[in-house]
Amino acid sequence: GVIFHGRTTHEHGLALLERYDYLVVLLADLANARAVMSIKLPHYLQLGLPIIAIVPRASAIANMVQATGTGVVIPVESDWRRGLEDLLARSGAFAQLPVPDAEAIDAFRQGFMA
Repeated sequence: GVIFHGRTTHEHGLALLERYDYLVVLLADLANARAVMSIKLPHYLQLGLPIIAIVPRASAIANMVQATGTGVVIPVESDWRRGLEDLLARSGAFAQLPVPDAEAIDAFRQGFMA
């Protein structure tokens, strides 16, 4: 389900996110979506939790998640609801994630914050 925590500070918001098993980024397949980088991603990387990115297959977010090994991409152009259901139904789905690439994560952070 969805939990609405109301207004909070940035630090408290990050502490709330640490309670979850994974973090989600959802981006519609719109004209500018392929170049958009979510402001959430540096914070998600900081938390070190697996990311489920439901985004266009050919997008900056998909490229980052795949290059850093920090989660899975479910293409929004596909039947993403079924893809998400399949992912969550598999036992130990996140045990099969690629190992996060610390150098790629650092390079992304440095590039994003520049």
